[in-house]
Amino acid sequence: ADDSAGKQFLVRAANFGKVSSLVRIAQRDASRVDEAIKALEDFRKDNPDSRFHYTLHEMLGQLQLSKGNPEAAGAAFAELSKAPWPDLKLKATNYEGRILVVGNQLDAAIAKFDRVAQSAGDSAEEKIRRFEALLGKVDCLVKQKKYEDAEKLVDQVIAGASSEESTLHAIAFNFRGDVQRETGRPKEAILSYLYVDLICPGDRNEHAKSLCYIALLSDQLGRADRAEDFRSRLKKDYPN
Repeated sequence: ADDSAGKQFLVRAANFGKVSSLVRIAQRDASRVDEAIKALEDFRKDNPDSRFHYTLHEMLGQLQLSKGNPEAAGAAFAELSKAPWPDLKLKATNYEGRILVVGNQLDAAIAKFDRVAQSAGDSAEEKIRRFEALLGKVDCLVKQKKYEDAEKLVDQVIAGASSEESTLHAIAFNFRGDVQRETGRPKEAILSYLYVDLICPGDRNEHAKSLCYIALLSDQLGRADRAEDFRSRLKKDYPN
């Protein structure tokens, strides 16, 4: 930004790069969330018509949701829904569903996810939105203890989503592990969680979850040594 003084678009891009980097830090360190939210709001105030408008509101909504402010998150995602592109509109509806899940309004959340799954088109981006919606519905079904329906749906996602979509597969295999764990199949559950650890550990939240449950289930199966190994990795790699 300093080197590009007088070049408005370059300065704006550099400043947004700084803000988005701070958001990434806040996603790993909850103590930085307020700082990141303020940086986003300051950028929005200084650049009301920037090309980063919708990306900014998605980030803002994600941070507010992680902080436990569903109303503020909803306002940010409502702005995202105004985007002229179908992909972002579908993404906003998925976020609306996630807010309803946080509020334990599971049937209403399922209705949102169903709407996305049924209306998503055939573009690569919209297919991802469909799978995200299906996984949102799986989350609701698990919380409603409808394990058979949840397992069928998560298997559908695993079979249909591209192997390159590692985050989708990480979420899906963790949900499969959840269903297996809740229905008394600890050995199968460990294999599902191990898939996340070995094949798609890139999503920090999902990887941490997999390590946690491998440790807990290993304890249940009398493998204290294995449990301690995974617990140590969890504490080392994800101290927050």
